[in-house]
Amino acid sequence: MSSTAEPSATLLDTIALIACGQREGKTRACRSCARKARNLLGIATTGARGTLPGVPGEGGRDHRGGRDLRLG
Repeated sequence: MSSTAEPSATLLDTIALIACGQREGKTRACRSCARKARNLLGIATTGARGTLPGVPGEGGRDHRGGRDLRLG
């Protein structure tokens, strides 16, 4: 029988901070990104990165004003 472990609060906080635009000095994600962390973890674990806008490296746009997130 397989069981699914609950992700730790620290992991969800880290995912939310990355989604919100992690940078030096920023320690917390906005409320909107914090609410999305569990779903983002699910997407990341299934390998479905290209399905969401705003995922760096996938040509997405930043959720706070349309900044282009593509690298290079």
